[in-house]
Amino acid sequence: MSRKQMIADLKVVSTALGDKKQLVDRVIQALEY
Repeated sequence: MSRKQMIADLKVVSTALGDKKQLVDRVIQALEY
């Protein structure tokens, strides 16, 4: 799985999680930069 695909999947998970979204968003940001 490519890094881009991983980030895309995490964004879907982030949306689904709701209250845990901020945590996942921080992970996404760490991966993107």
